[in-house]
Amino acid sequence: EKAIYSLTPIENEQLIIALKNETDNNKYDIFNTNDNGDTWNIIREGTTICRFYYDAGKKIIYGTSEKGDSLIRSTNGGEIWEKIQISTGHNMQPKWDLTATGNVIWLNYNGWFCRSVSLEDISTNVQEDILPSYVMPFWLEKPYPNPTRYILSIPFYCKKSVFPYGIQLKVFSPVGTLKEDLHQRVVSAKYDGTKATVECDVSEYSSGLYYVVITSGNHRMVMPFAVIK
Repeated sequence: EKAIYSLTPIENEQLIIALKNETDNNKYDIFNTNDNGDTWNIIREGTTICRFYYDAGKKIIYGTSEKGDSLIRSTNGGEIWEKIQISTGHNMQPKWDLTATGNVIWLNYNGWFCRSVSLEDISTNVQEDILPSYVMPFWLEKPYPNPTRYILSIPFYCKKSVFPYGIQLKVFSPVGTLKEDLHQRVVSAKYDGTKATVECDVSEYSSGLYYVVITSGNHRMVMPFAVIK
């Protein structure tokens, strides 16, 4: 009965999750499942890696530590990992989040966003500087608590120029059915100039995996969460 730190869908009924290690609070245990959570296998124990992105086209899992000081990949479902070199000359803060859109990895530092190494480059293990070449209008943080039973909090950062009417926030089922349109809650949310948090009542949802989707213009970002009854 440990809280999920991160949950990443792979394909079909496969998931990979990171849980806090029981003896070392600075490390994580990585599990995967091939049957949508009925059975779990531990694939890495006592690691600093805790955030993931799955490139379905190349069937590669990318992972990073909480501090963002390492980047790794696995080509066999997370059983074996190899480290990818990151240039020490990059212009990044020490803590960042990992996600991706299209063929680009995106990083979040101090609530702002930059485009990083292309997946084409990183898949061939080419060392590249990480440069903030493009700024996104928003960043979706991990919803919490995850898993949840009742109220889900959804924090996100966004520019003043798009808040609130330029932001669309929705919840979808695993098969793509719209469960909740949260735009009116975005409009009424407290906004401090960079960040807002919206709450969603999931008490009537069935147990399972769902997705929070934030969009603005041509930009889109997705975060998964689980409901457990």
